[in-house]
Formats: sequence, C-alpha cells, structure tokens
Amino acid sequence: MSGTYQPPKEQVEAYDVTSMGEGLKRTSSSQIELDHDQAAKVLEIVEFTDADRRLRPNHVKHLHQTMLRGTFVPSWVTIIVCRCNEAYKDNKAGTVYRMNGQHTSWARLEMPKNYRCPVNFEKWTAKTVADMRQLYASIDRGAKRTKANVLQSYLGGSDQYGEFASDAVRVVAAGLETLL
Repeated sequence: MSGTYQPPKEQVEAYDVTSMGEGLKRTSSSQIELDHDQAAKVLEIVEFTDADRRLRPNHVKHLHQTMLRGTFVPSWVTIIVCRCNEAYKDNKAGTVYRMNGQHTSWARLEMPKNYRCPVNFEKWTAKTVADMRQLYASIDRGAKRTKANVLQSYLGGSDQYGEFASDAVRVVAAGLETLL
C-alpha cells in the first residue's frame, strides 16, 4: 500500500442532489463499433445544450493523435444518451439527448474508415430534467468537468436561472465551490 490517507476531522455535509429528481435508470448497455456512420449519428443526437461543454478542438486533436499512434483505448469510452420523460425547452417529453461523446466522435471521423473503434454505449431514462442534469454532472469525468461545468448542468437553462447567460451561471461556480 502506498501513502497514508488521513480523513478530515470534520466531515463536510453534502447536499443530496438525487432529491432534486424523481428517478434515473440505465435502460441498456452494449458495445458498438464507432465507425464513421455511428460517429455521425452520435453527433446528430440532440445535445443537452445548457450543460454540454463547448467543443474543444485541441481535445479532438489530442484524441485523434492517440488514435493515430495506437494509444487510444476504445474500451475506456462510454457514450451515454438519455431519454427525458419531461419536456425541456423546445423539445418534447421523450426526447433523447446526447450526454457526451462529441470529442471522441469528431476524432473518429478524422480516422480512416477501416479504423476499429469498439466503444461502450449506454441508454438512460430520466423522469425529469433534474434527473438528466444529475446524470450529466456525474459522467465523463476523464475529460475533466470543471466545477463550472457541473454547476451549469444543474442550473443552466432552468426556470430559475434561464434568463441568465450561461457564462454568468458559470461564474457563480467559484463562489459555490464548497457545495459541489
């Protein structure tokens, strides 16, 4: 065993974010071949726009380079979509949203058609938008979600904060860091 962990003397009370929703369930898990057609389909899925991180070309470039040099590990990738049973913005109840996968999909499109890229694919169902926000905030931590990204997933576009620009909501993250 390496290192020694000393728990803090005082535990910080955590807010139960699951209490904001009504139910979240993984409905299927499979492996798909992320070929050009599948990558394009992933990118066509409605993105959870209020929370989704902006496309970072440098991250796409990094993933593409790892694919080229053979150090990309497709089995570490899990692309997640979520059907939300509550209407959200201009989308009706039952809309399927892409929770992640845009950077990997764009990088895959840069590779030759015969490049093998078997990835995991999960489908989730959220009873409410709050449940979908919880799922989004919990996934894809390998390409680090900042505290501002997590806060945006909970607040961005909501009835209470919808009139504020997403950048304004992100700035609040610094002040609320202890709650996240």
